[in-house]
Amino acid sequence: MKSKRTTEDYLKTIYVLSYRGEVRCCHLAESLSVSRPTVSVSVQALIKEGLVYMDEQKNLHLTKQGIEIARAVAVKYQVLRELLINLGVDEKNCIRRCL
Repeated sequence: MKSKRTTEDYLKTIYVLSYRGEVRCCHLAESLSVSRPTVSVSVQALIKEGLVYMDEQKNLHLTKQGIEIARAVAVKYQVLRELLINLGVDEKNCIRRCL
């Protein structure tokens, strides 16, 4: 994977999208505003790292380790978002894609 931040972004996005239904590479590309080939390369790296797996229907799932990282990242984003709101930043301008 390119960076820790990229890994965290992908894991958090898969985590959030999984609550809305199945997660496919096209959903990740749309949600992260990146190309499908970029997602494909990144997802393969996450699979090699043991953080994500793909089922027979090409749906993405987090492994136990992937879930732990995604939850920790989601909590950090939520804390930061609440801090910004408490400091007076408009909710619309806060971090996107938070839980």
